[in-house]
Amino acid sequence: MPDNFSDTPAALHYNLLGRTGLSVSAFGLGGGGKSCLGRKTGLSEAQSIRVVKRALELGVNFIDTGARNGTEGIIGSAIRGEDRQRLVLSSKANVSIGETLVTARQFAASIDNSLQALGTSYIDIMQFHGVLPEEYDYMLAELMPVMLQFQQAGKIRFIGLSEHFDRDREHAMLQRALQDDYWDVLMVGYNLLNQTAGRSIFPLTRERNIGVLGMFAVRRAFTTADAFRHAIAERIASGDLPKDFDVDTLLGQLSEPSRSGSAVTDTAYRFCRDEQGIDSVLVGTGDIGHLEQNIASFRRPPLPAQTLRLIEQSFGHIADFSGN
Repeated sequence: MPDNFSDTPAALHYNLLGRTGLSVSAFGLGGGGKSCLGRKTGLSEAQSIRVVKRALELGVNFIDTGARNGTEGIIGSAIRGEDRQRLVLSSKANVSIGETLVTARQFAASIDNSLQALGTSYIDIMQFHGVLPEEYDYMLAELMPVMLQFQQAGKIRFIGLSEHFDRDREHAMLQRALQDDYWDVLMVGYNLLNQTAGRSIFPLTRERNIGVLGMFAVRRAFTTADAFRHAIAERIASGDLPKDFDVDTLLGQLSEPSRSGSAVTDTAYRFCRDEQGIDSVLVGTGDIGHLEQNIASFRRPPLPAQTLRLIEQSFGHIADFSGN
């Protein structure tokens, strides 16, 4: 992350995505998650397209999606007529469907379908999607040759890998992957209540100049103060936090209330944005007002050093948590 932030409302920050050399907005628009650009919440295709267009208007230049999100066509429609060289597009292809591993032929067909749906001759970053530790060796042996063929043909520029954070909360797959040198970009789960990547993943990605996309910055646990209290109660019940943990005092110390939206959400996004190991934080939404609130958080100054210390001291030891 850059070390100079502006209070100017129009300022949105950009970072180099590791060794790709791509400049990406610190706010990355995600096409998946609980909303899938509003497609899971009842928005029409035209309304979802408008969400993407509004993000572009506000300075977002990085968009991530995936074959199973069902939003590649929406993004393709939204970016039609835009300067393609100004945009950084990322998509993902599944390694498995349910419990069944995909074949090389199915994997290739998925990438071709992504290119067609996005309406582009190349995808900047193509990722293996949500890979579990037990799937890694198969992926490398059977599917990586397909990915390399697409790269050699100029249809993808850089190769990425995303973890299945809900089921692999301590990053076992990514720790295995970092023994290899295939990866230009990694998608990593990281948030207020699970900072383990800061110890096990980010030191290596920084050393090797691998780009990092942060996911799970805000899930259910960080949407409201009440949701955060519920998450803390679960951590107390699990033994991760002491029984006398004072969540209300903590909430008062974390962040000053923003003009709109949740102070917890604002803090959660800024915490991940300020993490030195993350180049772009993925944010999913299907609501333009919500989009604008979240971008406002990314334009705010860094969290105070004392707030960062409080978060790290309170929650830095927690591992078995995703936010969902």
